[in-house]
Amino acid sequence: MFAKLLRGKSNFFKSVVTLVSASVLAQAVNFFFNIILTRIYTPEHFGYLAVFLSFTSFITVFSAGKFDVALVASSNDEDARKLFSLSFWVLSITAAFAFIVIVIIKVMDLYTAPVISDWLYYLVPSIIFLTGFQICWMWNVRIKNFKNIAGVRVLEPIVNGTVALAFAGFSAYGLLLGSLAAQFVSFVVVLVIVFNRQPLKQFSFPAPELKRVFTLYNEFPKINVAQGFLEIFQLSAFALLLDYFFDAAVVGFFAMGMRVLQVPVRLLVLPVSHVFFAEATEIHKNGNSLFPLVKKTIIRLAITALPVPLVLLFFGEELFAWVFGHNWATAGEYAKILAYWTFFDLIKAPIVQIASILNKQREILYFSIISSLVFLLAFSVGGWYFKDIKITLWLISATQSILSILLILLLVKISKQKA
Repeated sequence: MFAKLLRGKSNFFKSVVTLVSASVLAQAVNFFFNIILTRIYTPEHFGYLAVFLSFTSFITVFSAGKFDVALVASSNDEDARKLFSLSFWVLSITAAFAFIVIVIIKVMDLYTAPVISDWLYYLVPSIIFLTGFQICWMWNVRIKNFKNIAGVRVLEPIVNGTVALAFAGFSAYGLLLGSLAAQFVSFVVVLVIVFNRQPLKQFSFPAPELKRVFTLYNEFPKINVAQGFLEIFQLSAFALLLDYFFDAAVVGFFAMGMRVLQVPVRLLVLPVSHVFFAEATEIHKNGNSLFPLVKKTIIRLAITALPVPLVLLFFGEELFAWVFGHNWATAGEYAKILAYWTFFDLIKAPIVQIASILNKQREILYFSIISSLVFLLAFSVGGWYFKDIKITLWLISATQSILSILLILLLVKISKQKA
């Protein structure tokens, strides 16, 4: 269906189809393994993994200083290569600092949550693998090397599922090892792809040159790190707050519900986002309005993603129970509630990148601050006052859906501006 919507000869849509095709296969593989894994691992096990990945997500927001985003938007290839190198230097410093903090936490016994406290040291390699992958991926986005990197998306769920199955006897550790193995393999493969096209020495620069591009592009860490933190805050904080107000089983149900809701995100939004960013940057450099591209992207994503909330509305619990086992019906109920927010959020995700292109990051940052405050308020009312998980989810889904719609309208208005 999506391929028909994207018919045409433009490089934008051809690139989208390439990435979407790989994502379709990747999600099919991921879905196959989930059917098996949910019958082996408990909701608590998935809950522990969700909390761990939430900690990782918080750190990876700033682990490259957002210079990986800057290298795509940079005005010339020389600066892009320097930003690529700078991103890895920032990652190295972040990983070292994270390790020191973790050692202090462990020595002083500051975090004693079951299972997760034993996994803290695994945060360091996870940060390195995920951030390193992102830096290399964004370099390929800049040079529009979508064909060669599309297959990495398929490799990731294969490795994850296979390792998780192989270590099924290790309780929740099996899921953790599967996730780490997939991160490692994906990073190595995409790194090889980068250096296969361009030798390592082309990314080697003296410190003064890196300092220059740091100063030139310092708006990205100043604004985009805060923006990125607020964007990831809601999803990552979701798991942590659920664990605080409720229990690991609730986190597990939430995590599985979001896994299913993330299918259209991985299937459509990520491919569209990467291609959209590259295409929008080029359009802006040519002095043209981004509005036509933004409008088409919104319409196509809305039409394609609409079946997701509709199916979950009528068959949420039954579908999850049938696919993942009767123990997971509750996850279907959670997914049905959150589907409305996810629908508007996935429409927003690709087009919000025009803020970086048009230097409107501050406006989006202010909006994100308001969204995060509303999120915390809704969570506090539902979790602390009502002490009811369903009321909490409904409050969050309703308020965030409204805010997402308002942000989409703001982005449409911004996109009409020319260079």
